[in-house]
Amino acid sequence: MSFDVFLNFNGDCRAALDFYSEIFRISEPAGLMTYGQNPGGSADADKDRILYASLPIFGRNVMFSDCPSGEPFAKGNNIALTLGCENVEEIHRIFAALSDGGEVYMPLGKTLFSELYGMVRDKFEIAWQLSLTAFQCAAAFSDLAKGRFSVRRFKPQPVENEKLAVILEAGRIAPTACNYQPQRIKVVTGADLAKLDACSPCRFGAPTVIIACYDNTVSAKRSTIDGKELGEIDASIVTTHLMFAAHEQGLGSCWVAHFDPAKLKGLFAFPENIVPIALLPIGYPAEDAKPAAMHTKKNNLEDILL
Repeated sequence: MSFDVFLNFNGDCRAALDFYSEIFRISEPAGLMTYGQNPGGSADADKDRILYASLPIFGRNVMFSDCPSGEPFAKGNNIALTLGCENVEEIHRIFAALSDGGEVYMPLGKTLFSELYGMVRDKFEIAWQLSLTAFQCAAAFSDLAKGRFSVRRFKPQPVENEKLAVILEAGRIAPTACNYQPQRIKVVTGADLAKLDACSPCRFGAPTVIIACYDNTVSAKRSTIDGKELGEIDASIVTTHLMFAAHEQGLGSCWVAHFDPAKLKGLFAFPENIVPIALLPIGYPAEDAKPAAMHTKKNNLEDILL
C-alpha cells in the first residue's frame, strides 16, 4: 500500500512548489515536467504550465500539477493533508509558515487525541491538519518489498506520464560507484516495442519497457585491484530503484535478463560505449497476474549469513 496526494493548481503550480519546498526544506522537486516537455504535445497556452512534479514531504510523495488552461478549476476542492510532526518546535514552525497569508481554522492546541493539533488553509487554499506525533514509516519499505512480484501478464493500458516521471526520478537519484552516474535509460513504447520483441520474448504484453544501461566511458572501475567494471552493478542498483518505484505507483514490473544485447544495441542504434544490462517491462498487471509458485519460498536468514 502507498499513500499519494495529488494537488491541482491553475497556473500557479510553480509558485506553490517553491513555497512548499522552502517550508519543508526540500532542495528541488522531483520529476518536474512542463506541458511543453510532454512528448504527446500541448497547447501553446499551456507550454509553461507544470504537467507534473512531486515533493517528498515527511516520507510521503505529494504530486503537483497545473490543470490545462480553460478547464474548470476549484481551489481547495476539499483536499486536506495531514502531517504528523515529531517535535514541538517543528510543528510550530511549519504551522506558522503555512498560516502566513492563509487562514487558521483551529489554532494549535491540546485535543483528546493529540498534545498539539491544528488546522489551517494556506494561501493557495490547501487545507492542512498538523498533529504532534511520532512519524512512523519504518515498515513502508518492508511492505513494498514483500508486496512486489514479477508480473508476466500486463493490461494494454498505457502508463501515465506522471507515473513514469516518478519512476524515472527514482532511477536518476539511485546511488552509483563514486557517484559517477553512468546509468543511461531508454524508455520504449509504441511502435518501438516491435524492435524490443525481436530481441526478447519476455515483454509479456507490457505497454512500456525501460532498458537499463550504463556508459562504460563514465562508469567507475576497481582499477587499483583487478579492474572490475562497476557500471553493471550501478545499472542493477538503478533497475532495482525503478522496479520498486513502479510498484509504489501501483504498477507491475518484471526484471528481464533474457535478451540479445548485440541485436538490441543495433536495432536501437546504441553507441559502442552504451551497455544494456536489463529490460524492465512496466504496466498495469492483468487481472489474472499472480506471483510465480516459488515467489514466497525464501531461505531462512541463517542460511544466507556467512
